[in-house]
Amino acid sequence: MPGAACPSLARGNLSDRGASLSVDWLYDAQLREARRARTWRYVWTGINGVLAVGSFALLPFVERDQRIELVVGGAGSTVASLFTWFVPLDIEAALARKVQPANLCQRLVVEEQFMTAAASDEVSRVTWPWHLVNLGFAVSYTLIVGFGTDRWPNGILDGVVALAVGEAQLFTQPTRLGDQWEAYRRNPGITPKAWSVAALPQRGGISATFRIAF
Repeated sequence: MPGAACPSLARGNLSDRGASLSVDWLYDAQLREARRARTWRYVWTGINGVLAVGSFALLPFVERDQRIELVVGGAGSTVASLFTWFVPLDIEAALARKVQPANLCQRLVVEEQFMTAAASDEVSRVTWPWHLVNLGFAVSYTLIVGFGTDRWPNGILDGVVALAVGEAQLFTQPTRLGDQWEAYRRNPGITPKAWSVAALPQRGGISATFRIAF
């Protein structure tokens, strides 16, 4: 007799096999996204860090008016670098999860709850308030340079560049979990990755193995 059904947040009650396959797929999806999120964090921490160091390193070699531009830009890049490094996306926690509940149904609940929470976190990091923060810094940068040095063309250019860098960071942030969760929720019969390719060295070739996941 099959084991008792496991309740799913998205798919009703699943058999033991269905629950096991769901747990494996959700965990694998989270790990892939977590690696992308960590790479994104490292890259943008580095970009912002280089911009900050470069700005401060040039201070001894420029005129006073240009120092204001460099100090404001360097300070903004420093804040962005520190925030990016110390406030990672929630999905990165999947890389540190080593202990799983022994009970299969509990593992399913854990994976589904973590998936939904991490997906919501990804979406919340690219909502309009973050774009407003970028815009606010860019406008402030322009005003400080403009009023502080009376070099408005420089101030406008600095603001545009700062806005572009901030928007590029938001645009490249991983946001795939929401789509993956929707695919998981709406397709109870098949996972988005329903096939695999396995090498068969004894036959000197490869074979494509297709499987229905649930």
